[in-house]
Formats: sequence, C-alpha cells, structure tokens
Amino acid sequence: MATEDPFGPIRSLMSSKRIQMDAGEFHAAVNEVFHAFEAPVYDEVHQDMWRSLPRQFELLANELVDNDSETIVPQISVLDVGCGTGLATDLLLRSPLGKFVNEVTLLDPSTEMLELAMHRSRDWKIDVQPRVGVLCDLPEDATYEFVIACSVLHHIPDLAGFCRELTRITPTGGHLLHIHDPNGDISQDREWEARTLRLKRSLAPRTSKDRFSLPHMKGKFWSMFPWLRKKSYLDRVNEELRRRGLISSNLSSEEIWRITDLRVYDDIGIQISHLKDLLAGFRLINHRSYGFFGRLWSDLPKELRPEEERMIEDGRKDGAFIGALWQRD
Repeated sequence: MATEDPFGPIRSLMSSKRIQMDAGEFHAAVNEVFHAFEAPVYDEVHQDMWRSLPRQFELLANELVDNDSETIVPQISVLDVGCGTGLATDLLLRSPLGKFVNEVTLLDPSTEMLELAMHRSRDWKIDVQPRVGVLCDLPEDATYEFVIACSVLHHIPDLAGFCRELTRITPTGGHLLHIHDPNGDISQDREWEARTLRLKRSLAPRTSKDRFSLPHMKGKFWSMFPWLRKKSYLDRVNEELRRRGLISSNLSSEEIWRITDLRVYDDIGIQISHLKDLLAGFRLINHRSYGFFGRLWSDLPKELRPEEERMIEDGRKDGAFIGALWQRD
C-alpha cells in the first residue's frame, strides 16, 4: 500500500530547513531546476543505465514479440513519457520491438532534456514529435499504441492520477512498458540484504596496499575536501534555488535526491501489486527484476556479474529495480 502522503519525507526536510511553502509546489520547483542542470551531464552520470538497460528492454520486448506478436499493430505510435535525453526510445528502437515503431512523441517537462532527446533523434529515422509537459497536458483525443516510461515512476507524487492518464491515452490493445523503478517488494527481504552486504564487502579495501592505492586515496581526499572539486551541477542547482528564494542554505546531494526521487526514499518504492490496483484497465503481461546486489550489472565487480546474469535469466523478482509490460484491456 502506497503512502497516503507522498510528500511526507519532503515536509520533514522542509521543516528542518525552515522552508515555508506548499510541499507540492516545492517538489515541482526543485524538480524543474534539478533536471535543467542535470540535462547536460545526464548521459555521463547515468552511463550505467546505457550499459545495463539494453538487456532489460530486449527481454521485455522478446516476451511480447514471442508470445503476443498478434497484438502488435504493424506501425506503432510511441509515447515516451519523461523522455529525458532519449534513452528509453533509443533502447526500444534497438530492441525486437524497434522494427514496429514508425513514430514517437517525446514528452518531458524539461526543455533542456527535450532538446538533447531531439538531437539524439536525428539517428532514429522515424517521425519524432517533441512536446514539453506532462501526461495531463496531452490533448483529450491523444492516443498511443505503445507508452514507455523509463526511470519515471519514482518521481511521481500522484501515482493514481498518473495511472488514470495512462489509461486515458492508451487504446484497447495498446501496451505500456515501464522500467528502472525502485522495487518496493524487497525492503524486508533477507536474501537481498545478504547480497548487498556481499557487495559492500567486495568493494571494501582488503589490504593495506588497497587502502593506499591511488583510486582509494583520491576518493578519500575528495570526501575530505569537497569544495576543491570543480563546481558540479548540484552546486548550480543550489545556486538557482537560492536565487529564486526557495532555500536559504544549500541542500546536500542526498537531500536534493530525496526531493526529486520521492519513491526511492519513502521505504515503499514501486510495488507491482499496487500498480495492478492503479492500472485496473491493464493486464500485466510480465515483469522482471535486476540489480540483485543493489547496483546495475555494469557497476558490479567482475566476480559478481555472472551471478547477476544468472538471476536475470532465471526471472527472479528480488532485485533493486523492476520493469514491467502491460496491455490495455
């Protein structure tokens, strides 16, 4: 069951920072500023997604192509919700579903993100329409045979409203694919906790030579003297928030992410059982999990990658991230 007040954690933070404004408005403002300054570095910061998510798109796409190919229309009109820099559409086009796609609408509230996605779209060889906004901004008669949302749901305060809009724009027989959502079903999983502990131990320096290696010492140095780093995009986020009068003192990186990534930090995450209630007009075709040690495959030590790969192939559901494929009834 999702929390009744998705802004609860934000309210606590706002109180500690003596921020006097509506929590929803504050969340929206921080999101806007954050994504504007994250856009130029998004692909660099999220290289792990570019390296690890193609396999997840392929597996979900194969499930549809292999078992429900008769439900796929010959020329798919795609909506990429919260398209960012175009990652989801790019990976979808590379998947077995790519050959069915003939047009895509890129939807994002960030003009900075949308510009980068449109630049990437030059290589797609399909019709691409950019649109600044969110789902409720789409025309009443807008429909799309295939909707994708990659790394989006954890940003959404009103999941129920978001799902109603998905139902509105997806015609009977249409499909929804969402991916890279925080798995809310592993919070009390002891196997999951044991695996993350194994990763922590694997990453810890094991000898005095490891502890005094150049990479480890550089990490310690920058943690002790962070102000010597080149100004980061998060510094610019704080500067803009202060310029707008939204904060009086800087937010830490974790505080910023607690605001923007609501459902990563609410101890609930995204639960398939909850989505089944919210997406009452959809049938769940399949869902997958990955990140079984808490990180994506590309960020794991080499000795843990084969185990991650086996669990992905086995279709286990107890990884840090989930992806799912639905069909509109």
